[in-house]
Amino acid sequence: MKSGELLNGMLTLTVSSLFKTNRNYEYIMTKYNDNETNIPKTPHKKRTPIDSGIAMKVRKWVDDNGIDFLNKSLQNLGLTLQDIKDFNPKMASNEFLNQEKKKVKDQLKLYDSILSSCKFDNLEQNPEEDYKGSIKAANTADFGSSHSACQYNPTRADKEPLRPLYMYYKKLKQGIIASKTSIRKSSVTVRKQAVLTERKENQALSSNRRSYDGLKRSKNIISDTSSVSSLGKENVHQNVINNNPKETKKDKESSIRKLMKQRESLTKERKSLRMLLDKFEKEFITKNGRKIKYMNDVKPVAKEYSRYKSLKGIIHDLEDKIRSLADL
Repeated sequence: MKSGELLNGMLTLTVSSLFKTNRNYEYIMTKYNDNETNIPKTPHKKRTPIDSGIAMKVRKWVDDNGIDFLNKSLQNLGLTLQDIKDFNPKMASNEFLNQEKKKVKDQLKLYDSILSSCKFDNLEQNPEEDYKGSIKAANTADFGSSHSACQYNPTRADKEPLRPLYMYYKKLKQGIIASKTSIRKSSVTVRKQAVLTERKENQALSSNRRSYDGLKRSKNIISDTSSVSSLGKENVHQNVINNNPKETKKDKESSIRKLMKQRESLTKERKSLRMLLDKFEKEFITKNGRKIKYMNDVKPVAKEYSRYKSLKGIIHDLEDKIRSLADL
């Protein structure tokens, strides 16, 4: 009998522990599901016990005035509940998202400040004046500190009337994050495309240079009126190309100096054009929320872009010419 009683006791304890574990699991899952809301949890703070009378007073004010506060906030923001429901952050500019987020945050902070300091009596007496003057105070308030009148921390239940505003605030934040991510990705894509384009241009230039001998390449440089034609000394260039032993060292150094000066000038011009094109690209992405895709997109800077591409080949040919002269 004793052994049977002992066995029954062990089984009872085992089954009991299983049910206890299951109850803990259900409690944890319930708590997890409750946390999935647009209303943030009040941070845990060490605080003095709140008088139940204050809590009841706050609760009563929330029940009586919470929806009125929401309607007043929507009026201040120029919104309706349907506007919030239909709002698509992807269709808004980054500037609008940031400005709107600040306005909504001001309304949420004002609501918290009223409950935290238990100053809703004043709001009821003169709501218009308090609405105008409390936003600035709410931005600097130390909620729940020793300076508060009642040190009351609003609960999630207290914030429930403002759920539409919290939903709207969340959409705005998501839109800002998505916009920043899109701009970063677009910038990376544009840079990659620029690198690929430049690489193709280099390959094309290399192929062209291999198809011509040194004399034809030199004549191409001299024929470019935007660069080498201004150098003068065409007779000296021809002497160098033909390996004329009568060319003096002075003439050779003079030609190299002029070529280097021309190269430096063109390099600065190309760098300046690159900065202008980069600035245009960033402004385009910020304004339109997308990267450059079509020819019409670059129409305002088409002339600068064409000049930028042509300068690369001209500078490269100048460098070849300088090396050719230096090797003589």
